[in-house]
Amino acid sequence: LEEGSTQDRQRWFKGADDGTWVHVCDLRPGDRVQFMPSTFDYEYLDTTARRFEIFYGEDGQRRGEDKPQRPYLLEEVSEIQSVWQALDPLKKSQIYQIEASIEAKRRAWNKPRGRQALELPSEDVFRRFVQDVLREAETYSESLEKAALSGMLSDVLELYLTIAKEEVDHDK
Repeated sequence: LEEGSTQDRQRWFKGADDGTWVHVCDLRPGDRVQFMPSTFDYEYLDTTARRFEIFYGEDGQRRGEDKPQRPYLLEEVSEIQSVWQALDPLKKSQIYQIEASIEAKRRAWNKPRGRQALELPSEDVFRRFVQDVLREAETYSESLEKAALSGMLSDVLELYLTIAKEEVDHDK
């Protein structure tokens, strides 16, 4: 809002950009609206210094090489849950073997994570490898392929197996 236009507004404050912001209930026709999407991010703090590894670029994505797929939009939380459910029939050792195989080839072939990985052409050898690994484990689906390509699969395993310490029923 322009300077001085908040006099008759009940809920307003100075924003981080030094602009004047008003609560959504006090908006009027002609006001300019800005919003930020809700996101979900996490980091397993196995060391105290790990918290300093979380920082974001101008595009709102994580900076750095290892987790450019984070943060996830809040709407993607259900996708994270469905990836975990898709792995349900597998044993923990099978789940870890799938991840290890995919991530080893990603490093060896210098393939990207995040949005860039999803843009790989259908004939790309890494994409075909991911498909073959998932088919061999008898758990292939397009959503699981997308999760494995982007790095979400590794994030799901970290979230459920390392952080939440979920049990895989087949290992009991």
